[in-house]
Amino acid sequence: MSAWQAIKKVLTLRCHESSRILSEASDGELSFIDKLALRGHLLVCGPCRKYQKQLRKLRSLIENAMKSLESEESLFKSRLSDDVKAKMQAIIDSHNS
Repeated sequence: MSAWQAIKKVLTLRCHESSRILSEASDGELSFIDKLALRGHLLVCGPCRKYQKQLRKLRSLIENAMKSLESEESLFKSRLSDDVKAKMQAIIDSHNS
């Protein structure tokens, strides 16, 4: 990307592009230009800041739900006898083959 294209992107980022970048940001790293463009856009766009807040809340809820499920699964497994656990694992393995 040329310097002019980078400057143009930073100055003209639209909401639909911002929402795409916000989604990508939750999945991994952004380029410096995308970070800069997004930060600039979020400074002036209330709806996109609200969308960013909603994405963060949703991610947090999902992470908490996963932790809760993992702890419930762990508690459930700890109550099963080793024999039952082995039988269940054999069934799972046979379905994955």
